[in-house]
Amino acid sequence: MKTIKNLDEIYIILNDKNISIDTLFSYSDPKKTKNKTIRMSLGRIWFNMLLPDKIELINEPVGKDKANEIVQKIYEKYSAKDGAEILTKINKHIFKMSSICPVSITSDDFIVSDKINEEKKKITSDTDPNDFSDILNSLSEQHINELPESSGLKNIIESKAKTKPQDIGILTIAKGPTIDIEEKIHPTINKSYMEGLTPKQYYQAAAEARKTFYIREVGTSQPGYVASQTLFSNSDVIITDNDDCGTTKYFEVFITNKNVKNFYGRFFKNNKTNKLEELTEKNYTNILNSTVKFRSPLYCKDKEGICKKCSGTLSERLNTNYLGLLSASVINDVGIEGYAMKARHKTTQINVKEVDFTKDLVET
Repeated sequence: MKTIKNLDEIYIILNDKNISIDTLFSYSDPKKTKNKTIRMSLGRIWFNMLLPDKIELINEPVGKDKANEIVQKIYEKYSAKDGAEILTKINKHIFKMSSICPVSITSDDFIVSDKINEEKKKITSDTDPNDFSDILNSLSEQHINELPESSGLKNIIESKAKTKPQDIGILTIAKGPTIDIEEKIHPTINKSYMEGLTPKQYYQAAAEARKTFYIREVGTSQPGYVASQTLFSNSDVIITDNDDCGTTKYFEVFITNKNVKNFYGRFFKNNKTNKLEELTEKNYTNILNSTVKFRSPLYCKDKEGICKKCSGTLSERLNTNYLGLLSASVINDVGIEGYAMKARHKTTQINVKEVDFTKDLVET
């Protein structure tokens, strides 16, 4: 089998209907394979050709988590400008490949086996919500596992890009219990949308949909307002050329394995040397399970904006000095995604008005 040399060659080869992105070809690269020739699927060869030289060979399925890891490595190994150009190139070719080899979902992907249909008979209108959740999770994963490897639906779910097996289970196995806008839990719906609901069950499902619209409205209005106010009030806040404002006030945080990554790029006071150090992947173990004093924009004394020590190195990776605009954008994302989800889940127990976005944001 011939050795693939460039991206254009891959696109030409894919014009052959007998060849797919899963077809094996030979691949060799001076840095990624050290000039050794290996056998890989055409899709993986294509993906590795998109990646820059400093990213090692990828010879495994790339889902959402792996893709995020690769993006993080690109920003760590390259400048902000180069990283942006690399990701723009990757994005361009991904759109091109998706038009050549689109992921197709067919009606057969939603037909469950006789075995699953038999097991779903355990679900009745009296089934406890917790028991239903366990049954649905089990049968949904069983359904996805039974799909052929060529299934577009299976590929999408395994990539973790869009949906979960349980979401498909609601369509193919059973809808389950519903909660209306007044937080009343209705009997379990033991039918799926594929087989059709009774008029009463359809009304129950519609009641839950109305609650979702309400939560979406409430869950975006408050964080959106806070984000806009942050934008207006901090639009002129920038990172100055001043390296260090000399403030003696610090933001103290207890550092653990769970939160340490959130502080990479921040400057902290080394208690042994009494000097400021940047927290990185190389020195984070020195401060684990201890209270650490971080420089923070909250206590910066620079009269023109925020000094470089208080802002950290985030601006260098994002190629911007407009810290105020960046903060507003982050708050908007955290609010709409995090707060709206929290509000939606809390309505199963308490009233949505008891969710305090501003308080949650400060605590976080």
